[in-house]
Amino acid sequence: MIFSLELIKATKHCNDYVILHELIHFKYNNHSEKFYNMLYSFIPDWGKMKVVLDEEIVRDI
Repeated sequence: MIFSLELIKATKHCNDYVILHELIHFKYNNHSEKFYNMLYSFIPDWGKMKVVLDEEIVRDI
């Protein structure tokens, strides 16, 4: 796994989300309902972190 250096700009919580997202891909190599159910079980508000990353970090890459 290689992470963008742009993640330095993100909060710890956003980075936790990114790392967990990628770790879950070891079990589910897709974005299926099971993938998101597992993500939600660990980080119920993951959607808020994704919005922050999409709007403030990823948009410039």
